[in-house]
Amino acid sequence: MNQLVQLQWTCDDEEVVKEVIEDLLGRKLVACINYFPVRSSYLDGGEIHHAEEFKVHMKLKEENWERVECRIRELATYEVSEILAFSVDKVSEPYLTWVVKET
Repeated sequence: MNQLVQLQWTCDDEEVVKEVIEDLLGRKLVACINYFPVRSSYLDGGEIHHAEEFKVHMKLKEENWERVECRIRELATYEVSEILAFSVDKVSEPYLTWVVKET
């Protein structure tokens, strides 16, 4: 059975986000990508930072996770990128079928 994964990634450069979107969709590694602006606060080097970034959500088959992570790391601007993957326990069968068909 195919397992659906939702991946979350944060990037500070919208042009890089668009490049990653085109790359991953073009390679058929993900079925759908949503992104939107967010305000982030985080620690770096023991100091508090605030930034405007883009939160990116991707839907993909679990078997594509490693290739997607690798491509993001190759294209991303951050030295340490937030790349989180969540297994989806419940998903409508038509949506899962669509993701599998497209990727």
